[in-house]
This record gives sequence, C-alpha cells and structure tokens, in this order.
Amino acid sequence: LVHSYYSFSEISKAVEVLEKKGKLVIIDLWLVEERYWSQQQNRVVELLKVEYQKFPLEKSFPLSQIQPHFKHLPPRLFSALLQSLAKEGKIVFQEGRISIPSYQPAISAQKQEMINNILGLFKDNPTNPPTEKYLSETHPGSQDVVKYLLQEDLIVKLADGILMEKENFQGRKEQIVDYLKVNKSITLEEVRNILGMSRKYMIPFLERLDEEGITARKENKRFLK
Repeated sequence: LVHSYYSFSEISKAVEVLEKKGKLVIIDLWLVEERYWSQQQNRVVELLKVEYQKFPLEKSFPLSQIQPHFKHLPPRLFSALLQSLAKEGKIVFQEGRISIPSYQPAISAQKQEMINNILGLFKDNPTNPPTEKYLSETHPGSQDVVKYLLQEDLIVKLADGILMEKENFQGRKEQIVDYLKVNKSITLEEVRNILGMSRKYMIPFLERLDEEGITARKENKRFLK
C-alpha cells in the first residue's frame, strides 16, 4: 500500500473503517481480509480433525504435520494464525505440538482390551516389564497403544525400548533415593539387591535418574546430586 497513489492518511482511515466493520484483520505488518483469515483458521482446525480420524488415540500432533499445508503463508503470518487460534481457545500449541483442547482420544472396544492386557503385563511383571520390542511382537498394532499410555503418563519410556509402569518407576526411584539418603552412595550390586532387576532394566533405570538430576555417577557408584 505504501506504493499506492493514496496518501498514508487516506490509507490509515480506510483501514480503520474496514477494521471496525469487521472486514479487515491487522496482523503484524499484514492487512488480511477477515473472511480469508477465518478460512485459514478453520482450515487448521479441519486438518487437525482429519489427523484425529487417522490417529484416534493421539492427543496432539507435531506442527510439521500441519505446517506444509500453509506454504502460501509467510512463517510469521502462520505463527500469528496459530497464536490467534490459541487465544480463542480453538487450539493448544506448545513445545512444537498442536491439538484441539476439547478432543478426547476415541478408544474402541478392541483397543481398550489391548490397553487392559498391556497394563496387566506391567502389573504382573514389575521387575522385568515388557519392552517395546516384546509388545510389538506379541501385540500387533500396539505401537499406538504404547504412545497413548505414554501421553497419559501411565508408563515411562527408558533407553533401549525399556518401558515401566509409572507407579512402579516412581516407587523404585523412591527406594533408591531413600537408600542414598542413608548410605550416601550405591553400586550396581546394591541396586540389584534392592530392586530385584536384571542389568537389562537397571542400567536404563539408573540412567534416567541421572538425566532427571536425581543422581550422579562417579566410576561404579552413584550419589544423590
């Protein structure tokens, strides 16, 4: 507009009138027709609904699954589009993931049965819980169920595909912390005696405690951080 034949004052007045009439939206440095802006907002929501139909157990999706549909918008304008939807409560956008806040995962009877079976395996095997690899081999199609259990904070994923029920993980973490408060340090052998776990599970478990800043490793011992 700065290159038009109209003066800045005339343009400003026209923009103000159109904005008050609800026909124009001012976004950063852009002037966008309100109807077009609404269409783009609706498109984001509709694309998310399509993703939910394909992946009913998911609560949110990486922004990378939505953004390619908006290559026609400059990055700053696309970001403003998401911010406007979030402000209106139509989406939640955080940590690179996007979702519809009102959506609840749709669990079929078949999936619910698989969820119950898998959670039962964790309950029955606290010291050698099923791994991701084991579940994929014994429960075909369990990948989305595992993702669902992770997002619902019912299980914890450790290194090497090791999975633990969240309650079991927390309880064993407390056991290690309580021991360290009294004994100052702990070896792998002592961890094995306390937890009753094999090295396959112990190492990823202890590495997670290190990552969480609870313990620190020095040579063959761990200490409270």
